Amino acid sequence: MRKLLLPLLVALTIPTSVKANDLDISGMPKLKQEDGWYVLGEKSKRVRMIVYVSNDVRRLMVRGIYGRYITYPSVMRLYRPPKAATPTQVYSSGDINLNCTEIGSSINCSGYGPSITTIPGDPGRPAETIEYKRAILIDCLDNIYNHIDQKVPSKEWKPIKTPSYMSNVAKKFCGRIAELKKSEITDYKEGEPNEKDIKALSTTF
Repeated sequence: MRKLLLPLLVALTIPTSVKANDLDISGMPKLKQEDGWYVLGEKSKRVRMIVYVSNDVRRLMVRGIYGRYITYPSVMRLYRPPKAATPTQVYSSGDINLNCTEIGSSINCSGYGPSITTIPGDPGRPAETIEYKRAILIDCLDNIYNHIDQKVPSKEWKPIKTPSYMSNVAKKFCGRIAELKKSEITDYKEGEPNEKDIKALSTTF
């Protein structure tokens, strides 16, 4: 499946009208429950991270038909604190050794000096919040999942773990795909349905 959604890299700049208790652990305005968002998990050690999921579950057209796949949005935010810059450092060790030989009116010299070690500096970085917007894809027939996210490409489809939020979504919506709104993702609509796509229709429609 072709990647669709672009993650956003945003500077940590919060409007002055936003109060501190309206910000999540990443420092960005919270995605609110009244708008259909729920916090799936968060952690605050080292890099602060929070994951939101939406209850806007929709049916996804794949190979010309609906009936097998559903999708819902997910947002992950990572806050990285600032990192101070460090200068380049140069160290020398050892002595200078020089041997000279006089031959007639000429003098030939050879030798070696101290060894030089250079440690590159670090330009540092400002504080930043990285936001990944993903579409979670669920195959209701095979009970597996994948995601669409351009910065973190999807790999192979994986089994849905039980218990989990994803397994709850599959249990709640896979049996009534026909009732769901149509997803705006249309990248996968081309092609002919296969046998498993047709088989899925008998259990989801």
